[in-house]
Amino acid sequence: MSDISNETNGLFTTLSLPRTLDLRAAAPLAADFGRFRGRPLVIDASEVDKIGAQCAQVLVSAQQTWARDGVALTLSNPSSAFTGALEILGIPTRKIGE
Repeated sequence: MSDISNETNGLFTTLSLPRTLDLRAAAPLAADFGRFRGRPLVIDASEVDKIGAQCAQVLVSAQQTWARDGVALTLSNPSSAFTGALEILGIPTRKIGE
């Protein structure tokens, strides 16, 4: 069961990421992206306190999938912890969403 929340507003669905994106969160996160594939998606990363490499991989994979599908994927309000962790991992935030 995922603790990732989402809401649909018009054409875009917003996926609000949980505070902790550790190893245990990677599979539910991947499942959520599978559920929303093909739909324009906004990723709200404002509450993220911690993100591990596995969840970062899931986010990069989602960005690549959405780009191949020609569907918008947008990163919204990334927390400083989120952007800092991606910097440490060598992943520019544009690799997650524009």
